Amino acid sequence: MNLTEKQQRLVAAFLDQRLARFRRSDVAEVLHRTISPRNPRRATALADVALRTFAREGRIVREGHLHWKVANHVRTLLDGRQLPERDRTTKLAITTRVPEKWVAVDLETGEVYDGSPQGWRRVDKGSASLTGAGAVLAKRQGADG
Repeated sequence: MNLTEKQQRLVAAFLDQRLARFRRSDVAEVLHRTISPRNPRRATALADVALRTFAREGRIVREGHLHWKVANHVRTLLDGRQLPERDRTTKLAITTRVPEKWVAVDLETGEVYDGSPQGWRRVDKGSASLTGAGAVLAKRQGADG
């Protein structure tokens, strides 16, 4: 028994939405509506095939006896370093009386954000903040030797 491309896409979309662990029955539920005639045993058999396929590709891993989870992904930064993606999001907050002095740079995409009284805002590549941040970093690297 093999998965169709549509079924593979559905399972992949299901996995992309999962932050917590899941069971084979969750995958069978996704696949159940794609088969005709609808048969729970066949959906479970397809779920087994999907789990084996995605586990072989390294996209999911076992977590306990009944559960699976999405494998941690690795993110590659612009400088080539690789960092593991965490299971949960983290909120990074800065408490300041002068938010305009802060600049945040996404080291994966190169996006730059300026601090403002309303929070972070994305800036254009030719912005003075980007130029200023680059100058500060260059000066700091020169001082560090």
